[in-house]
Amino acid sequence: MLHLMHSVQKLFLCVCKIMELMVNNRLMWYLERNEIITPAQSGFHKSRSTTDQLVRFGVLCHIGFYPEAARYCYFL
Repeated sequence: MLHLMHSVQKLFLCVCKIMELMVNNRLMWYLERNEIITPAQSGFHKSRSTTDQLVRFGVLCHIGFYPEAARYCYFL
């Protein structure tokens, strides 16, 4: 009986994981298609990490040292 319950629990966890992936893929497709998540956000897109934002920030800091460049910075 215990073995049967353990098997059911494993099956339930697998089904939950598959459903989670399906909902996540559909949600990301919807958000990107309707441009709710901007392309500038890196942490939520595939093949983009938060390191991309750090590199972009470094480039903006470097550009900001030019006399004619506007200087701004914001964090969440």
